[in-house]
Amino acid sequence: MPIVCESCQRLQKEVEEQRLEIAELDSLLGGDRQKLHDVAVEYYKILDGSKGATPEEKKLIEMQLDALAAPFSDNIAYHAFLKMERLAAGLEL
Repeated sequence: MPIVCESCQRLQKEVEEQRLEIAELDSLLGGDRQKLHDVAVEYYKILDGSKGATPEEKKLIEMQLDALAAPFSDNIAYHAFLKMERLAAGLEL
């Protein structure tokens, strides 16, 4: 077994800790992207089903869409995109 200086061992440990933190961050971001995708799919299904809805049904649909989009309100671009899609489908904001 080779003899490694103490500072090299500390550096190696720090590098390994950083690698683990990066891997964890990548995992978390990947999950968020999948959530965004899943919500978008559900959102579009609801929008497609809203065609010809009565005013009362539209209110319920809007509540469903609000509930889907709420967890992503801190993602301004995504949230704005969903709102524009809602407008395009003829639903009020």
